[in-house]
Amino acid sequence: MQYQAPPPIFGSLIFYQTITCHENQKTWLVDQLTAILRGQKIATRETAPEFKRVIAIATANAMQKWNQFDPKKRIIVQLFIGDHRWGMDILNEDELSSPSNDAKDEDLIKGDLEFESDLRFLDEYMDEVYCSLNGRNHFMMIGSKD
Repeated sequence: MQYQAPPPIFGSLIFYQTITCHENQKTWLVDQLTAILRGQKIATRETAPEFKRVIAIATANAMQKWNQFDPKKRIIVQLFIGDHRWGMDILNEDELSSPSNDAKDEDLIKGDLEFESDLRFLDEYMDEVYCSLNGRNHFMMIGSKD
């Protein structure tokens, strides 16, 4: 886990969507991104459930931890693929214009055992995970095709 701003996206941008922070939207997004990864032959029928879980955890944390599933708030989700790798970038739309917190990223996460557990899972499954809560809620994970 790297507590810093994520690197620029790489490869081709396959999906870009602004999503309302609502449970129904989370389910739709997870299904859409999993289907795209299968269509791009990044995920197989056997690995699709793992990809779905990774996407669901990242999306739920963005919608729930940042915005408490407030349907008035939105996140920006990007999916990109290149060089046998894929990445998912999530940015809290509200934070684009007005960064809100001067605390260190590690301090924002400490004590939230569920969030810490989710981040540990993502860090084990993905090749790279970036989490920048300081100044802007921004999260990116990068994984290989395998």
